[in-house]
Amino acid sequence: MSNDDGYRELFFDKQDQLLKALQKAISLQEELDNLEKFHPRAMKLMRKQKNFIVIAYDEPYFEMAYHEIKFAELLKGTWTDEDERIYQESISGVSSI
Repeated sequence: MSNDDGYRELFFDKQDQLLKALQKAISLQEELDNLEKFHPRAMKLMRKQKNFIVIAYDEPYFEMAYHEIKFAELLKGTWTDEDERIYQESISGVSSI
């Protein structure tokens, strides 16, 4: 095998590794985009590296905790129409507050 053949083989091997890494990066970015669409607020907190709690909608204290959050944000003046829409969607199917 000549040096040229060796370099060519090494080039194609590295090119293949780079292609696989790029495909993996694209796949991970798509997954992140989907997670952000699912829950943009959680992604925002993670990007800021802020701690937060997660309460699933089927936990018995979900509605009470969400109501407390809403009340606190209403007092601060930070509760938006979008927050209200998401709140209403989240508690639909759950007993009323």
